[in-house]
Order: sequence, then C-alpha cells, then structure tokens
Amino acid sequence: MPAMFDKVMHAWEHSPLAGQVRRISPRQLDPDYLFDGDDTLFKRVVRGARCYGEYGCGKATGWVLAHAACPVLSVDTSGRAVARVARANAANRRRLTIAQVDLGPLGRRRRPLGYAHRAQFAHYVDFLWHQPEKPEVVLIDGSFRVCCFLTALAHAREGSYLLFDDYVGEARYRLVEEYVPCLEVCGRQGLFQVPARESLDLQRLDQDVAQFRFVLD
Repeated sequence: MPAMFDKVMHAWEHSPLAGQVRRISPRQLDPDYLFDGDDTLFKRVVRGARCYGEYGCGKATGWVLAHAACPVLSVDTSGRAVARVARANAANRRRLTIAQVDLGPLGRRRRPLGYAHRAQFAHYVDFLWHQPEKPEVVLIDGSFRVCCFLTALAHAREGSYLLFDDYVGEARYRLVEEYVPCLEVCGRQGLFQVPARESLDLQRLDQDVAQFRFVLD
C-alpha cells in the first residue's frame, strides 16, 4: 500500500494540474487567519467599529461577526460566495446585510469578465451607501477598487476608516493618495481615514468616481 501511495503522489506532483492547485496550509483553514496572516491592522481597526462595510465577502465577514458587535454590510459579485458566507454565519444572520450584484460571468478574484452587465456596475459600488446605517469602517477588497474607495470617501462620515486590501506595491491604486494620505500599512493592506468634507475637492471627486466606474480591477 505505501508503494502504491508513493506512485500516486509522484504521478500527481508531475502532472500538469499540480502547478495549478495552490497548497493550503492548516493555518489558512483557521477562521482567525486573514489576509495571509497580515491581519493585525484590520483586526485592531474593526474591533471598535459601530458599523462595518465591505466590498467582497469571505473569511473577514465571519471574523467581524464573531469578534465585533456591530452590524455588517457586505456586497459581492458572486451568488455562490454570498450564499456560502450567509450559511456559514447563520448564527449572526440578523446582524448581516449581504447581497450579490449580478455583473455577469466572473474571472479571477470574482471580477467581471466583460461589460454586458455594465448597467449594474453602479449598484455594486453604491450598495453600502444605500443602507439605513452607513459604515464607519470599510474594507475595499473586491472589484472596482479605486471607484469603491473614492465612493466611500465621498459618502463616509469624517473620521471613518478605509482599509484598502492589496494596496501596497500597486501603483495603479496610488491615485487615491491625491485625496487622502495612507496612514499605515500591514502586509499589502493600507489604512486611510476620511477627512473633513471641506478639505475635499468634491467636484473633482465626483468626476473621478464617474471615470473609474468601468475600471474592473
């Protein structure tokens, strides 16, 4: 039997599929392990939130529901992801407002593959800000990241925190620092704070939101 197992493993490791499957460590299965372990900034900021919002649902959704007492607002492009997260957090379902916005076929990181559903793009970006309670901590971790960030900047109350995932090392996202500086980084995540509205060029901000509506990444 061991000899047969070794043969099977050898065949798998040398097959074309082996390189396409990401190995999952036991720690990654831990519900408290977020953002490849670079999660101290996120956890510190979120613990004190009175309302938390996120673009892109997943493990972070469950962590916030389990470790903070605030309402959670979440929007995603994937119906499967939304159903999975809702099911996994059934015990805290009353504090979770979660929705899928159908943007058509999805690719890597659940981003739309095309523009056939472009009339729905704004519904995804604006979802958090059409709820009765506005989030004061927002995770930018889905599609349309620059547009989502700028929209949050336009709608969130002064002093609110914006956590931009995968920000560090991505020059394409640096435009947001024309409006507000990055206060702190943890791994690839950047932390920003919403300034007083009078310090923002709101007309220019609206123009940039419109320009980035159709930038999928």
